[in-house]
Amino acid sequence: MSNFKITANNLKDIAQLIDSQRGNNNGKLDTQEEYSLFAQDLEKRGYKPQNYSGSVKDLVNEYITNPEKIAAQFAQNGINDNNREKHVLFKFLNPDFKDSGRKYTDKEIDNIVDDAYDSVTGWSFLHIGTKENKLEKTVGRINKDNVLQVLDRYKEKHKESLANAIDDDTSGTFQDELGSAVIKALLEKAHEAGVDVSSIVAPDPATTGQEMKYVVVNVKGVKSGESATADDVFEKVVDALQEKIKLGAAIVAGDEDAIKENKTDALLMFAGRADSDKNGQLQGEEVINFKRLCAGVGIVVNDILAAMKGKNENNYTEEEHAIKNIFSEAGYGAAYTQQSNTNAQVNSIETAISDDDEGTLDNIVNSNNINSGNVEDILSKIDDEYEETKTTSPDPERSYVQSYTYKTSTLRKLVEKDSKYAAVIIQALVDKADENGVDYDDIIKANNGSFVTAYAFAKTGEDATKSKYAYEVISKLRERIAEESNQERITELMV
Repeated sequence: MSNFKITANNLKDIAQLIDSQRGNNNGKLDTQEEYSLFAQDLEKRGYKPQNYSGSVKDLVNEYITNPEKIAAQFAQNGINDNNREKHVLFKFLNPDFKDSGRKYTDKEIDNIVDDAYDSVTGWSFLHIGTKENKLEKTVGRINKDNVLQVLDRYKEKHKESLANAIDDDTSGTFQDELGSAVIKALLEKAHEAGVDVSSIVAPDPATTGQEMKYVVVNVKGVKSGESATADDVFEKVVDALQEKIKLGAAIVAGDEDAIKENKTDALLMFAGRADSDKNGQLQGEEVINFKRLCAGVGIVVNDILAAMKGKNENNYTEEEHAIKNIFSEAGYGAAYTQQSNTNAQVNSIETAISDDDEGTLDNIVNSNNINSGNVEDILSKIDDEYEETKTTSPDPERSYVQSYTYKTSTLRKLVEKDSKYAAVIIQALVDKADENGVDYDDIIKANNGSFVTAYAFAKTGEDATKSKYAYEVISKLRERIAEESNQERITELMV
């Protein structure tokens, strides 16, 4: 416990004395000297920050230099007995910082969740279905300030998602209206948190205003352009939006694991927050703000830029590639678009293979869409090895069904589906190898406009795009390109 209890009144009294007697007497604390004197005074009065290893001066400095990060931590963890007095201190030191809206109590969230559950379970004792009027009013109480809490609490209490309950218990226009209301609340929450979710859903151009509906841009397992509130789609859309918003909140709050696993997302997100005129490029003061936001979560942009100096672009790390794109002439907006397009291509390929949709595959897997610049990004995401069990049809003359388990991947399924897809990927990899001076003559050789296996294989001169060879050819090409780049990197580090 602190020896000095923090309250709004005693903080104000201390600050007024410092400002009027030892500061610039302008009615607030707004200089480094005043902040330092304020921290010293709190220490003299015996204040010790609860659940904090540093000094009062460290805490004050942290609160005034990176308010976005601290506010995100409070929003993520909630205000409780362990951080309540520090929240009072934060709000006092940052009076102009925009709060994230109304805070709902656990009781209020439970009330919304219980009403929603009662609505979808209906009049069970009379065996009558959904209480539509009550459900409509309950969903109408969901907004940007409570939507994440409501969705989480509903799943926690009832072991299914609210989105699935709405999907199962409503239909038609009513389902579209309720689903759109939930999506709208999530989109407003994303906007407030500075998280770009335009790669997940977009407004349906055929709808406007209060009647606004949404369509899928890129959601795993869903075709682009489908209604975001359709059966078997709505829950996936809500899950994708929740995940993206929570990831954004974790990044801003300085979650080390979230940042480490999503470096490109983190850098692009901070670029968007720093871009005050929203033109997709960082200039002047925006660059300074970008570096400040990154520093607040442990990313030192100047160190990354120094590491890039003189290095071959092919050897850039993930974060170095992101920084290059962010400061390129095209700007971070183009980098975000490229990342979104790649993710959309990957999802389209995976969904089309699952649906045995050759038309979609033809539209995606061609030389216009897959090239030396993006081929490795795409392959790294679809070469997802997993086990699959195949069961043979029962023989009428036998009493058993034979099954076996084997390893496969989306990439393997794609190139084994048709040689034309393998040809597109191999050509893109060959182009990438040529651009980087990588020798592949022992893997494949050109032969009258096509590629044949070379002496790295037991049989040479075989069509490299055929299912028997394609996956191994592609794997060897990817390994060769990566190995030669890594060797160059090692040489650089040794110099």
